Amino acid sequence: MGTFVLLIEALLVLRVMPPGFDGWKSVTVGPGQTLWELGELYCPNTDPRYVVGAIETRNHIGANIQPGDVLWVPTKSVSMWARLVF
Repeated sequence: MGTFVLLIEALLVLRVMPPGFDGWKSVTVGPGQTLWELGELYCPNTDPRYVVGAIETRNHIGANIQPGDVLWVPTKSVSMWARLVF
């Protein structure tokens, strides 16, 4: 019974964790582009809030970006199931 409870707790924690990201690509920011737009463009099937956070973390930046900045942007999210380690 204890193992089953631990498994359920682990699944619940994974459900609320932000997704992981992979396939990072170097992108030059264009005029007027925002991190939100970059997130939607390069990782379209993922909640942009998570993508923006990942871009900020990977590039050690805040939300202020300028045209010509070169940023690492994820191109795909990693499902919670792929992140399970047994």
